[in-house]
Amino acid sequence: MFSATITLASPEDSGAIARIMKIGASEQIRRITVIGSHGLQRYIEHQIRVADADQYLIGLRGEQIIGMTAWGHIDNTIMLNHIFLLPEFRGMGLGALLVCEGL
Repeated sequence: MFSATITLASPEDSGAIARIMKIGASEQIRRITVIGSHGLQRYIEHQIRVADADQYLIGLRGEQIIGMTAWGHIDNTIMLNHIFLLPEFRGMGLGALLVCEGL
């Protein structure tokens, strides 16, 4: 089974998270959403710092961030808002690890 460390993201992780999101999103998605914005890293950093915003989890292989999820919470409802993995780590179980840990 695929092995990775899953942990909460810190504000310092926002650049790597933004990079993974930009790599994983289609050109159309980048064009019409915050993912294509020059301010994406700053937006993610803000989200991580604000207590009632999305919660970001990252998957690490050694020191490298290789995947991420962003979770929203309303009352007793949890929502997976984003999941992005570096292409070379797709299909190995990383997404499942991130989702299980998020839940």
